Amino acid sequence: MKRTVFLMVLGSIHAGLAMAATEPSPASQPAATQPTTSAPVVLGADGSPVLAYFGNIEITEASVDKMIQVPTSGPALPDEVLHRKRQDAVSNEMLRYMYETYWKEHPDLVSEEEIANELNSLKDRLERSGQKLEDLLSMNNMTEAALRDRLALQVVHRKVREAASSDEKVDEFYEAHKDEFDGTMLVVTHILIRVHPVFGTPADSEAAKAKLAELKKQITAGEITFDAAMREHSEDLSWTRQPEMGPFPRHGRMVDSFAAAAFALQPGEISEPVESRFGWHLIQCISRSSGQAAPPEQAKAIIRQVLSNDAVQLLQDQQTAKHPIRILMEYVKPPRPTPPPLPPTTQPQATRPANPVRRPQAPSRARPQPQTQPGADRTQPRALPPGGPTAPPAP
Repeated sequence: MKRTVFLMVLGSIHAGLAMAATEPSPASQPAATQPTTSAPVVLGADGSPVLAYFGNIEITEASVDKMIQVPTSGPALPDEVLHRKRQDAVSNEMLRYMYETYWKEHPDLVSEEEIANELNSLKDRLERSGQKLEDLLSMNNMTEAALRDRLALQVVHRKVREAASSDEKVDEFYEAHKDEFDGTMLVVTHILIRVHPVFGTPADSEAAKAKLAELKKQITAGEITFDAAMREHSEDLSWTRQPEMGPFPRHGRMVDSFAAAAFALQPGEISEPVESRFGWHLIQCISRSSGQAAPPEQAKAIIRQVLSNDAVQLLQDQQTAKHPIRILMEYVKPPRPTPPPLPPTTQPQATRPANPVRRPQAPSRARPQPQTQPGADRTQPRALPPGGPTAPPAP
């Protein structure tokens, strides 16, 4: 129990940096297909295979296994579970190194006093739950110095966000985009072909885009309905529960590339393939509804989140450009979810009407808060979301 609580604390530190969820646990997914080929093995300084590089920094199998605490005795983890855990750990390490390299470039950004304050705050939280920092560090093979470094990265993350979302910058954005807070809401459905933000290649991205372009041609020609194409091809894990998304506003609920493309559509229209950090989307607008314009203070609270998230994304992009990522381990893509059976019907399935009349419904699943940035850079190492264009909660 103590170890679990402590890992939750460390997880919250890292979540503030990642600002995204990891892929669903392999335990909740069907077994993924294992790699059929193997990349040449490169041994790192610790004698174990190198899984990836962040610039010149090695991410080795031994370091990753220590991080995910692979059992050294007792039953071994199934191969597919271990591989997926290693994939997630490599993605998380990429995030950590982006902030570490940025911190080294800006050593005055974090003071010793600020780190001490973060550490004391963490100790207080642990003590309130009846735990001691020293015991838990020992249980997790982490030194206090290593923990202080992690806490420093949290300070870096917070300061980058705060600097980008000053009152002056928020006011400037609001004046330039005031019309986009007019209360208009959309309901859409989409087809997602995922491209992993770390392991995906330019070829993967082009293939996903081409597949959606072909699907749009088939839908436009009447060879298949949008709904049928979504059931057969979409890799958004949420579509099995609720295919329609929304209602949502222009800002604050969806990644910007997705929202911008969606708001350019009228009911019944289908977008061109749209890229986000989740992969590529084909979006169909179901309905638009007007509403009350957001009061300035409400709009500015959303803008503050958007600007701070944009700044974090810019940091990640810049550090990735300075420290190119190389992946040596094989990537195992999770399987598509099994679609639920269609309800019995005596009528043939028809395409959605060009101008459907619908009463916007409340979302059937929680929609995260403001997100940021498109996923245009295929080397961009962000922790992988579960699928779909919604943004993760801000820390």
